[in-house]
Amino acid sequence: MKERKRGNAETRTHKSGAPRLLRVRLDTAEPASPFAVETQIRVRYAETDAMGVAHHSNHLVWFEAGRTEYTRAIGMPYRAIEESGMRLVVVAASCRYYTPTRYDDVIIVRTWVREITRATLTFSYDVRHAGSGRLLAEGETSHAATDLTGRVRRIPDPVRTALVPEGRSPSDGSEGEE
Repeated sequence: MKERKRGNAETRTHKSGAPRLLRVRLDTAEPASPFAVETQIRVRYAETDAMGVAHHSNHLVWFEAGRTEYTRAIGMPYRAIEESGMRLVVVAASCRYYTPTRYDDVIIVRTWVREITRATLTFSYDVRHAGSGRLLAEGETSHAATDLTGRVRRIPDPVRTALVPEGRSPSDGSEGEE
């Protein structure tokens, strides 16, 4: 078998000549600064299948827990954001799984703001095994700021300032909003 690299993927050619994907290396979206919030979670029995492996959908629930703790840590709990008349509606979510997460594992969900624009916000996450530090999964959720009627609105400056603590500099582009 012949190995070769194509973009960020490593492939190997089978003896029949057909390419086989071996591994995809993702460019990890690291935080723009050291500010990230870590949330510790123990995997519950109800989150697993008969083999003790956490169902893939739970990662999105854990991402939500990370977002909730992130907003709490910056001094603007999500409840306060809602009370200001704004909602952060999830418009996209993605997760890349590397290693199974199992019943009773203690995991750390690290959450940070990767990008903020006039009306959108992207959180990034990585999920690691608390004991070994092994990367289990990583992902992102993108959110649109809306008013109570669901219309897309500009993220108010006080909320924007709180979401991106001093010293952070995620993208502040303006494409695709209002």
